[in-house]
Amino acid sequence: KMPSIDIELLLPTKVVGLGGQAGVWVAKDGSSGQEYAVKQYRKAKGRRAKRALAERDCLLSCAKHPFIVGLLASFQTSDSIFLVVDLALGGDMLALTHRVYPNGMPEPTARYYCACLTLALSWMHALGWLYRDLKLENVLIDGNGRAKLCDFGFAKRLREPGERAYTLCGTEEYTSPELARGDGQGPPGDWWALGVLLHEMLTGDNPFGNGDATFAVVKVAILLFAKGGASAAEELERSMIERSALYKEMCGMDALPLSRDGAALVRGLMNAEEEQRLGAGERLAELMNHPWLARVEWDRMLRGEARPPWIPSPSGAQLPGLSLEGEEADVIRADASGDEPEEWKELFANFGATRTTPWRLGESGTGTGAVPRSPRTSRDSSPSASAPSGSQNSSSSSYFS
Repeated sequence: KMPSIDIELLLPTKVVGLGGQAGVWVAKDGSSGQEYAVKQYRKAKGRRAKRALAERDCLLSCAKHPFIVGLLASFQTSDSIFLVVDLALGGDMLALTHRVYPNGMPEPTARYYCACLTLALSWMHALGWLYRDLKLENVLIDGNGRAKLCDFGFAKRLREPGERAYTLCGTEEYTSPELARGDGQGPPGDWWALGVLLHEMLTGDNPFGNGDATFAVVKVAILLFAKGGASAAEELERSMIERSALYKEMCGMDALPLSRDGAALVRGLMNAEEEQRLGAGERLAELMNHPWLARVEWDRMLRGEARPPWIPSPSGAQLPGLSLEGEEADVIRADASGDEPEEWKELFANFGATRTTPWRLGESGTGTGAVPRSPRTSRDSSPSASAPSGSQNSSSSSYFS
């Protein structure tokens, strides 16, 4: 049985993520010294705060998976609700990509991370959940070097086979063609997003833009790609290989260009036809047996025996603290009144225990707020290693906010 976390003894030390819906803190256990990531949703944010309920339900449902962040505890104050998870020492995949691999990862590196995400998504789908928000920012690297999905605010549980989700959510560049058309999406939408993410890992670029275009523009690009059918898919595959070869030639790198198998996997995941998309339904086995993933030993991956390409330093990722002075911090700024409306009490009654000590930087209580930790897999002891050449320990202000 794992020890409890005393929520009164959690000491907020800095804010490492500020998003439109939530903020993320690093907090230290005043008793053990252990550091955690603590995600805060303001109750006053209404619908956004309700997403925390779905996120908590999803994390509890998908517990004990090595490539999904583990929920350790949940609690609340009069104005906010909090999720406590393991602190990812390696930061997020966006920071790792931009700092170390701006023109694409080596294929063995991308293969390992792709395998982690394949297992995580297939586990969620088997339990009836859609993820709906796959992107580099939502993939964390833990202290053992494993890639882990985080941020389940858009996760949706499907109650029956064939049910679809119609809400436009997530990040525009990862939107599936079926959702862009207004037809809704099922699990194949997550596999499409994995194809887009794998393209980004292998080339350094998102095929539909890098966040600088409106959704209307991105939507047109996605629908034109889907309408192009086989010819558009062939062009995508060809351009990935040619770009890789050109970059390595220009930089004088002694490395092979992107393999045809790697580009073919991206093409298979980004198939505009849902039923033909790799990973969809019975095509999950085809995805896992794809030639590019043939070297993956899936059982060893699940047991944590596969060696990751990079293990963060145990000294910590040194995630930079963010200022709480700007408007961005409103997402976590406490209400002046301190009063909790009755409707909030009812809505969040079962979310978790109430912390009596105010949640402020450098402030903790005297204890007696112990809550059981949620069950999760044990972490194995891995040797420490330096960050990849040319990098700091990865971090990102997005973290999982």
